[in-house]
Amino acid sequence: MFFKQLNQWFVRVIPNSYHSSTTFRSYTEQSQVGAVLLGVASDLSLGRYRGRLGDSDGPESICRALKKEYKGSPSFPLYDAGIIDELDGLEFNELQALQYQKIVGFFDKGHFPVILGGGHEISISSYQALSDYVNQPKHIAHQLNDNNEEKGRQARVGVINFDAHFELRPTLSPKVGSVFHSIASYCTEHHRPFHYLGLGICNRTNSQSSFEYAEKLGCHWLLDKEMTMRNKKIVQNKIDRFLSEIDYIHISFDLSVFSATVASGVNLSRVQGVEWSIVEYALKRIISSGKVKILDVVELNPEFDYEDQTARIAAKVVSTVLSKQAML
Repeated sequence: MFFKQLNQWFVRVIPNSYHSSTTFRSYTEQSQVGAVLLGVASDLSLGRYRGRLGDSDGPESICRALKKEYKGSPSFPLYDAGIIDELDGLEFNELQALQYQKIVGFFDKGHFPVILGGGHEISISSYQALSDYVNQPKHIAHQLNDNNEEKGRQARVGVINFDAHFELRPTLSPKVGSVFHSIASYCTEHHRPFHYLGLGICNRTNSQSSFEYAEKLGCHWLLDKEMTMRNKKIVQNKIDRFLSEIDYIHISFDLSVFSATVASGVNLSRVQGVEWSIVEYALKRIISSGKVKILDVVELNPEFDYEDQTARIAAKVVSTVLSKQAML
């Protein structure tokens, strides 16, 4: 999806106003290849439908924690591209359009985007930008088949969703719970396969119809009770099998995958949750494939985040991904 007349929309982008640390450099188009932080201060879906408002303040909170957590790498610098901040009267599709445009720009320069939310709706533009970018004719021409022969097929883009919820509610509205249904519909519209792996799905917070719909779409998942270090081999096999079918990965990390006792600043969290040890193991396994091209971290509500514990966990997620990515 390519968007027009972006210059007519009044969206303010706040450059590096939320932290001051040598770990973060201001982003310019001439920057050395590295990772780029982009905040999207949006909880439009929650404001219009249900949920606790406040996720739009998540990017600033995560960045404050990240500057203490992330050590950085001279060969893989971390840049600050600011925050896209919603204004009164801004339509959801307008915010999506600007996010999409910026991510495509990062890809053009060879960067690894890290998108900080905000509500989970920000993952729609992240996926669309990646899918459209890698399926441009110049990239399709270099897709390889199993024999390493040029085949000219479309790229296989997969999303790995760390989340207690499927987020597959069958509506195209920017509503809590519909993010990956919107993405699946986008794939259908563009004649692309939809590849989805959910890690940490909670039985209690997903209806039977959600499981049936996920199965109908060909989704893969592991329940939260299966995501343990005792089941490390099962987790490894599930991840490896999914990765073997995919060319590029979009990690969408919803902090609700942790329980509210561990991550109090999570919206709509009434789940068993998973432990950090297995999350860290899974992230490192996924990043080691070299196929991950973008990371989203969503659903942090600082108003309910006791002593910033959820922001610190979010920072650990980002730091783990970037530290491993820097080694590739």
